[in-house]
Amino acid sequence: MTKRPTPSHTLLATALIALVTVSGCKMSFKEAMQRPLDSVTGMHSAKQKRLATAAAAAIAAGKEDEALIKYKKLHAKHKWDHDIALNYAQLLRKAGHASKAVSVLSPLADSSDATHLFETEYAACLIADGQFEQGETRLRDILEDNAATDMHADAYNLYGVSLDARGQHKEAEVMFRKALDTWPEGGDVTSVMNNLALNLAHNGQFDESLNMLRKAQVMSPHNKRVAENIEIVGKLRNAIVPKAPASR
Repeated sequence: MTKRPTPSHTLLATALIALVTVSGCKMSFKEAMQRPLDSVTGMHSAKQKRLATAAAAAIAAGKEDEALIKYKKLHAKHKWDHDIALNYAQLLRKAGHASKAVSVLSPLADSSDATHLFETEYAACLIADGQFEQGETRLRDILEDNAATDMHADAYNLYGVSLDARGQHKEAEVMFRKALDTWPEGGDVTSVMNNLALNLAHNGQFDESLNMLRKAQVMSPHNKRVAENIEIVGKLRNAIVPKAPASR
């Protein structure tokens, strides 16, 4: 038997649909949820050495196109080099070519030479390509590996992204909170805060979502995506939360 939505869920769905048509909104809530931030894209602080790849540095510097051309040529000559494949796939995923990124990493994914960072990036590419269960399987392997503790926070975050994309929002919230709890001191945690905030908004927890986004904005004032999401969640809150009646 099909489960009927509760009134709150129905109201939230109606508001989500309405928000898409709001003029002046740069991106709908649905689009925001489909564009989560993850910490394997170059958006990291210098203290997060585990993510310091050449591709990440190029992404952070805004030189993705230049680096993509370089690594495309390198990969054509050295397809079995793990470092080259990792950098090329990371750039492809960032550029929106997740399927190609998966094809680059797949032949090397089960090699004994694959690092924990390589395995995490492969999971990220699978998830970006819509292969959620396969990506989650890879992430579980990382989380069960005591030798991969330096990647556990990232794995929790990516697991949350995957669960959110599959509509399992409560389970995703648990993963995002685990990512926050295990994030290395001094690392840029704003990507996780952004993802958790969107997750909370999806569950109708708008005030907590906005508080989380505003904290992230203070920590990363130049992050345009966070600023856009504050605008989106704010409009969604105004569309769905009943206003107090005017006093006479």
